[in-house]
Amino acid sequence: MLIDLQTKVDIFKQDKKGKNTLFKKNVIQRVFIDTLDIESIKENINAKGNIDKSTCILYVKNIGEILINHSFDYIKGLKLKNNQIGFKLNQISNERKRKKSKSKNI
Repeated sequence: MLIDLQTKVDIFKQDKKGKNTLFKKNVIQRVFIDTLDIESIKENINAKGNIDKSTCILYVKNIGEILINHSFDYIKGLKLKNNQIGFKLNQISNERKRKKSKSKNI
C-alpha cells in the first residue's frame, strides 16, 4: 500500500572551504513510499531522553533512515494492516450458487 508521509530534513550548505554547514534544521518534506519497503520502525527519543510521541524513525529500503511526523503506533498500524489484492473467490462462488438455487426454486 502506498502512503504519503511528512518527513523532517536538515538542509546543509557548503562554505568556501568545502565543508558542509547546517543551513536549516527540521524542514518538512513530503515523501511517497510503499509500506512493503519499510523494514523497521523506531520510536524517536528527544534531547531530554523522553520518547517523542509525535515522531518516529523509519528505515526504508531505497531511501535509508528518515524521521517522520507521524506516531509510532500509526505507522505500525499501517504496516501490520492486511492489504487485500484481488477478489475473494469463495464469496463470489457462494453468491453464484445462491442465485442458481433461487432460480431453480421458482
